[in-house]
Amino acid sequence: MTFESPVLQGMNPSERSNVIAQLAIVLLQAAGVQAREADDEQL
Repeated sequence: MTFESPVLQGMNPSERSNVIAQLAIVLLQAAGVQAREADDEQL
């Protein structure tokens, strides 16, 4: 799988980070990992 496609190369760092984060979420969901809610007390 190529992550350096022309589409990704044309993105600014913020856009690229967002796409990578969304991809990670999809992959975790596909693996059956439950997403945790943000806990303000842990900050």
